[in-house]
Amino acid sequence: MGMVSVCSDKSVIFLKRTHGASYNSLLSNIQVTESFDFLLAVMIEPTESESKMELDRFCDALLAIRAEVQDIIDGKVDVENNLLKNAPHTLTMVTANDWNWPYSRHDAAYPLPYVAENKFWPTVRRVDEAYGDRNLQCTCAPVSSYA
Repeated sequence: MGMVSVCSDKSVIFLKRTHGASYNSLLSNIQVTESFDFLLAVMIEPTESESKMELDRFCDALLAIRAEVQDIIDGKVDVENNLLKNAPHTLTMVTANDWNWPYSRHDAAYPLPYVAENKFWPTVRRVDEAYGDRNLQCTCAPVSSYA
């Protein structure tokens, strides 16, 4: 009997409920194509143009997030005030005079070593969690105006 192989350009990852690590906390650290919070699932769509190195980096990010979740489960970090729950950290936050978080600025800014080489700084933190996904507001002109 031959082996059946399936190849797809999309992957769906199902997340399980984990003590102290919310769905939104997990997603604040990675770029996803689609988010299905009612299923606790995300769709990830790496393109054919992504190199193996970039895919390996993505896997490293997922493993690092899982390690942060394990720290919450093991009681090593506070359930409500931790690196995962407070991400993302903006440039303004990391460079401010005051730092009142129970982890280092370095860990907040550069969660993995390679991030320092090409850091993307988010300009804002989370805004209303998934409210915007659930309550879409079209600001486009009506279709009739294009006729």
